[in-house]
Amino acid sequence: MIPGNGLKEVSSPVLLRRTKPPFNVAIGKPVRASSLPVFTSSASDVTDNDITTDFRTRGGNFSFVVVDLEALYDIDSVAVYFGGDEKRVFELRSGLEDLPGPDFNSYTLLFEIKTNDHKDYLFEGTLNKPIRARFVSLQIMDNSERLEVMELKVIGREI
Repeated sequence: MIPGNGLKEVSSPVLLRRTKPPFNVAIGKPVRASSLPVFTSSASDVTDNDITTDFRTRGGNFSFVVVDLEALYDIDSVAVYFGGDEKRVFELRSGLEDLPGPDFNSYTLLFEIKTNDHKDYLFEGTLNKPIRARFVSLQIMDNSERLEVMELKVIGREI
């Protein structure tokens, strides 16, 4: 016992590992797109943390965007804010290497997303277990359609 405080002295202290809470690791990260934008939008609108801006590809060639997280992260969940008002199917994938696209089949499929026909659509998905990745791709699975996305959030943890 340590005199005066009633606590027992421990010969070897236990170190607790503190982990940072998950956060949106995509904010401000570089985005590459399959085509030049429509109108005055920029691919960087996908990760600007502002759902009032959007990015639209010109369509064709299975339109996509790829976010470079610039480091490895353990991804826990994602949120995608879509623009547009048509039913469409998308694939959200993650990988360790930068791929030129449009073939992202070597990436891990995180979610297949089917939007409804309402104006603007939010998809939120939580993974069963964290996936380690540096790159995240979002691709429309109809060769003739354009991709319209307002925001892509990737919730993860630093490694």
